[in-house]
Amino acid sequence: MDNCIIGAELAIDRKWGVLTLRGMVAIAFGISVFLDAPQLTLLFGFYALILGVVTILAGLNAQGEGKHAFYLLFEGIVSIAASLTVFGLPTFTILSLVTIIGGWAIITGVLEIITAINVGKESPAKFFLTASGIISVMLGILLLRNHNILDAASRQLLESYAVLFGCLMIILGLMVRNAAQEKPVS
Repeated sequence: MDNCIIGAELAIDRKWGVLTLRGMVAIAFGISVFLDAPQLTLLFGFYALILGVVTILAGLNAQGEGKHAFYLLFEGIVSIAASLTVFGLPTFTILSLVTIIGGWAIITGVLEIITAINVGKESPAKFFLTASGIISVMLGILLLRNHNILDAASRQLLESYAVLFGCLMIILGLMVRNAAQEKPVS
């Protein structure tokens, strides 16, 4: 097997792995929010940091795919910036946390929708990226309208978002992997 083919297969496997990892991190965050409310600030900080790094890796793996790579890199930077903001504010208030999570969700959701618009028309990724973008924007708007993130409804919204987003990313990762395995390498 020639080195170009091996390199292409490794790149496809990395994309599958990155999407799946994004999903697992999101689900772990959702479960953690459910189990440990007092540490919500730290949980979100670590979630946004890990998600940012994983998304940047996805963007780096997508180099050569034009705007898609740029949007992934930008989404990763936004996530890391949100994380560093959470960790860097010593007198953090719940209102500040809600504002950061809400703004982060809206920005990353819009970027996911833009990415979905730029993928091929026949790509199954279009639906999953659009769906994850829409639920991210909806989460952001709902959180910015309801500043009490510690109430039960807001916590359930955040938990549900994280688990749903995670499931969408895992399904997308599996679809990318299956599509890559079905394509004949010439």
